[in-house]
Amino acid sequence: MKNLITTFTFLLFAMVGSSQTTAIEKTPEDLNQYLGTYESVVLPMEFIISMGKDVLMFSTKDQLPDSLKAEGKHEFSIEKHGVIVLFEPDNKKMIFKQRGMTFEFKKKE
Repeated sequence: MKNLITTFTFLLFAMVGSSQTTAIEKTPEDLNQYLGTYESVVLPMEFIISMGKDVLMFSTKDQLPDSLKAEGKHEFSIEKHGVIVLFEPDNKKMIFKQRGMTFEFKKKE
C-alpha cells in the first residue's frame, strides 16, 4: 500500500503545477456544481476543484492549479498527463483516472 501511495504521489506531482490553456465550453453556472474539496478514503490526499477565468481548475493543497478540459457532460481531462476526471454531482463523487489506476474521491461538506 505504501508503494501505491508513493507512486500515486509521484504521478500527481508530475501532473500538477503546469497550466493547460484549453477553454471549457461550459458556462460558469454549469461548472459550479463541481466546485469544492474532494477526499479519498484510500489515499491521504485531497483535490481542490475551483474556478479560474471561465475554466475549471484542479489542484492539491500544495500545488499550483491546472485547468481541466471538458470532454463530456461530467467528464474532464488534463490531456498532457493522461488524466480523466469524472464527476458524479448527485452522489458528491469524483473519479480520478490516470495510467490504468482509478481512485474515488468524496466531496467534503
